[in-house]
Amino acid sequence: GFSFPPIISIGKNTADVHHQNCSDKLRKGDKIMVDFGIIHKGYCTDMTRMLYTDKFILSFRVRRGGRNEQKIYSTVLKANEDAIKSIKLNKSFGIIDKSARDVIDKAGYTGLFGHATGHGVGMDVHEEPRVSERSTTKIQSGILFTVEPGIYSEKLGGGVRIEDMVYINNKGKVEVLTNNVDKKMRIIKL
Repeated sequence: GFSFPPIISIGKNTADVHHQNCSDKLRKGDKIMVDFGIIHKGYCTDMTRMLYTDKFILSFRVRRGGRNEQKIYSTVLKANEDAIKSIKLNKSFGIIDKSARDVIDKAGYTGLFGHATGHGVGMDVHEEPRVSERSTTKIQSGILFTVEPGIYSEKLGGGVRIEDMVYINNKGKVEVLTNNVDKKMRIIKL
């Protein structure tokens, strides 16, 4: 089964971090945020990816005057990648959060990343440790957690989040368990 009820939001609703069901219908020109996980052998998973309809980029350029969505997506992707690169044994989880937040702030989106960068995952989808700016917990082998930076703003057309699950193996090496699902900006035809 699912680790939690999947969160599938479209259009402006992507600005709501944990959007719940609504009656909105998917239309050409919408973007889609898909946050889901399954339970496998008693353990939870959690991942978020973005999809864009074939008309989204064109309509966004007309309404907003340019590359905003591409810049937001690229910024969130870089925040995700830099946060993963910052993971080192015996460093605090706060370093991971700082790494993601620095990328987003430097790109001019300060204040639009309103949640922690991640959380532990195990038999429950949300467990310790928290990957937040206040976390002093040290990174150790055997820990499984998410890295999920995002930018959320209705004024900017909604939100973007890219979430991966990361495992620190018994040799202290970082393994990204969701690497088999591409993180490039994906455009689908309706």
